[in-house]
Amino acid sequence: MKLTPPLVLDFSVEIRLSVAQRRQIQRAIRTLQQTAHCPLQSTLWQLAHSRRYNRKRGCLRQLEHELSAHAVEIKRGSPDPGPRLDQIQAASQVEQAVLHAHQANLWAACCGDDFANFCSALEACGTAMTGQQTVIRSREIATVADVNGRRWQYLAASAVQPNLQMLHQLCRKLVTLPAETAKRREVSIHQFTLAVRIFAMLLAIHPFTDGNGRVARALLHSLLQGVGILRGHYLPLRECFDLADYGQEIRLRHFDLTGDYVDLALFFGRVITAYSVMTRSALKQPRRASRHP
Repeated sequence: MKLTPPLVLDFSVEIRLSVAQRRQIQRAIRTLQQTAHCPLQSTLWQLAHSRRYNRKRGCLRQLEHELSAHAVEIKRGSPDPGPRLDQIQAASQVEQAVLHAHQANLWAACCGDDFANFCSALEACGTAMTGQQTVIRSREIATVADVNGRRWQYLAASAVQPNLQMLHQLCRKLVTLPAETAKRREVSIHQFTLAVRIFAMLLAIHPFTDGNGRVARALLHSLLQGVGILRGHYLPLRECFDLADYGQEIRLRHFDLTGDYVDLALFFGRVITAYSVMTRSALKQPRRASRHP
């Protein structure tokens, strides 16, 4: 049973995006910030409606990957088909409640220089998300074997703490970017891309035995909210990832293998665009959306 070796993480602050890629992310951020707020259940209904009737809009189809159809075909042969859509929606609402309770604590831990406080904030968030005591792991873990018997080996337990410490330093650098970046219009692009990298790195480090994805999404929200990109919006990432037909998983694995985060950053740009489009659609149909939480 083959175990794929993990990536050696790169904690540099530099981002490698072309002019066109920077503009694409900038447009997505601007669209989000120009979108009015909407009750979460209304946006969730719009997303569920798209999946239930198989009428994905262009913004949702763009979340898929060229290998998505292949991944879906493989998953059909797996004994675990994944959670149902109603389960994902319920989990998303739980995540939102936990995030509101822990967002300030996570942001303060990212801004501060106390690494122990950073770890405690992640553990507290993980405990609230999973409903069980969550601590930094001290044993080796790997994914469940796929239909071909292959597993993904996560970072060695002995390397978790050193890499988390580097990740904490990267979070602090994200906070100080406005003072270090000469061009003001470049700040949000740089912060957004760096936040996505931090999200992917936390998943690559996999510091917990359970709840890593939920904690990573909470950390991403806290960072984007803290630097003023989300402006109060809550992104239902679980639904968007589900509608992507493994587009997120494929891009994350590509990052794990190569360290290339560009496609992942552009994917998250398309995620916030899809959220903006679906939220605006929900605002046009408030009564209809509110009857279908």
